[in-house]
Amino acid sequence: MSEARPSIAPAHACIVAGTHSGCGKTTITLGLMAALSRRGHVVQPYKAGPDFIDPGHHTAATGRPSINLDGWMCGPQGVRVAFARGLHASGARPWPHDLFSRPSDGNAPPASHTTWEHIWTALGHPPGNPAPLLRHEGGTVMVATHAAPACGVPSLANPPSAHGHTVPDIAIIEGVMGLHDGASATTCTGSTAELALLLDLPVVLVIRARGMARSAAAMAMGYAALEPGLRIAGVICNEVGGPGHREMLRDALAHHCPAMPLLGMVPRDASLGTPSRHLGLALAGERDETTFLAGLADTIEQHVDIDALLKAITPVAPVRMDSAIPQACPPVAAPAAPSHMMSGDPLRHVSGTPHLAAPGTTITDVAETPDAAGPSETSATAAPAPAAGPPVIAVVSRVPVAVARDEAFSFLYAENLALLFAAGMDVRFFSPLADTSLPEGVRGVLLPGGYPELHAKRLAANHAMRTALRDFAATGQPVHGECGGYMYLMDMLETSEGSFPMSGCLPLRCRMDARLRALGYREATLLDDAAFGSAGTTLRGHEYHYSHLVDAPAAHTGLTPLWQVRDRRGRDMGTEGWCCRAITGSYIHLHLASNLSAAHAFVAACA
Repeated sequence: MSEARPSIAPAHACIVAGTHSGCGKTTITLGLMAALSRRGHVVQPYKAGPDFIDPGHHTAATGRPSINLDGWMCGPQGVRVAFARGLHASGARPWPHDLFSRPSDGNAPPASHTTWEHIWTALGHPPGNPAPLLRHEGGTVMVATHAAPACGVPSLANPPSAHGHTVPDIAIIEGVMGLHDGASATTCTGSTAELALLLDLPVVLVIRARGMARSAAAMAMGYAALEPGLRIAGVICNEVGGPGHREMLRDALAHHCPAMPLLGMVPRDASLGTPSRHLGLALAGERDETTFLAGLADTIEQHVDIDALLKAITPVAPVRMDSAIPQACPPVAAPAAPSHMMSGDPLRHVSGTPHLAAPGTTITDVAETPDAAGPSETSATAAPAPAAGPPVIAVVSRVPVAVARDEAFSFLYAENLALLFAAGMDVRFFSPLADTSLPEGVRGVLLPGGYPELHAKRLAANHAMRTALRDFAATGQPVHGECGGYMYLMDMLETSEGSFPMSGCLPLRCRMDARLRALGYREATLLDDAAFGSAGTTLRGHEYHYSHLVDAPAAHTGLTPLWQVRDRRGRDMGTEGWCCRAITGSYIHLHLASNLSAAHAFVAACA
């Protein structure tokens, strides 16, 4: 009989939400993360929605990869699993910080660990920053000392868990848009409020109080009352003026909202803002992040009662990673899907054949019995028990895959890396900007999104790498690029500064525009067999870009459309992306938790 796995120690958790976009919730979130980390807490960051940029800043502030929690792409059970995995630093359900293993002696790690060189950088730290290392002692992965603190403050002194890892004691989720903004004008679907209800977490509400006094109380009351069951743990007012303004806000909130304590009043300070560009905030590493975060932590310590905040937020109930996580609310609304695609529950699709997990089973149970019967998919009342995590695969030898990672390519979902690792992938990071060849012996290439247009001249000047990628693609091994990576696979990238040759793996040209070309969630179904699965395999993701294809490919190029695409409401959007042999490219940022078979299919295609 196998030994029972330990429970996760309770952690305090909350969601930092704003009244609207631009109210300062990212600034407040980063400040809280940095201040709590400096106090010695182990803070696990999360981001609601599909955004890549905020998580990079979270990682710079906490030293831990930030996990995206997205109900539409991953389903409610996928959100719970990702949230629980972030609080679970070690055990049978590995999540990336179990994989940050680089032996101090430089020798290859044990077979149970992948060679994830510089993975900390890959999940948010700017290249060149010291990464916390793990060392192997007697088969156990132990935490080594930080070479340098994440944000210019004393290194964390948290004791390692029983498995040698530091376990988070605080989880902070940054919301998206306003607290109640989502996919619907009449329900909480797709909103930060829905996420709070799904995870049963309290909300810290950020109000941009500039130009208001008593009205701040009215806003707090309205935001708390709109959605039944929502818990507002407290309010932080941002962009507060002088002593008179502070007194008015304090009195108004104390009188009208006694159940929602005023946790802090952050003054107006232009230096606290985060710069932005066409895809959102600037990336971590594009400024002096150490100085910025240290200053932000100072501001939060001075103007927010962190002790009161910690008392106001509640501990997360202990979660056993080998047990099913209970369903808390109905799945988010999703368009009708083909029979091979789940509806609201991506984690039950763990192999090429869809099936439901019977109540009380785990994902491992299902993976080992693919024909197990569960509740009918047409049942209106029976809800499948969510799984505890991706299947645990007995990996005999890992499949090395090159993953682009540098200033031009940095948009990676942490959960995707965890799922690919669970499927047997050995990640070998490389830089299309700086390296002259692919890592030796790789069997596939992944090119994530990013900002190739900002580095087009350097990418074009690296003839050796462009040739190396093109030569590898000619071998017939899988090569996939999404969004920015897709652009790098093309012949040419046109910007306002001129035309720049890319790798030439796909006979396409793209051009940067001043206006947004596409934005929204996507459900994509493979039109033919490809690395991510057989024809008919469906995944979900997000599309957000300013470039467009200059011309449709000519018939003689041999390109075929990759995806048949629908938006989140189920409306047909035609085809998207292109395929040439084993080379695939698309503007869609896939989330592999939307269909767990995709990670296994990709690794199998590379093997």
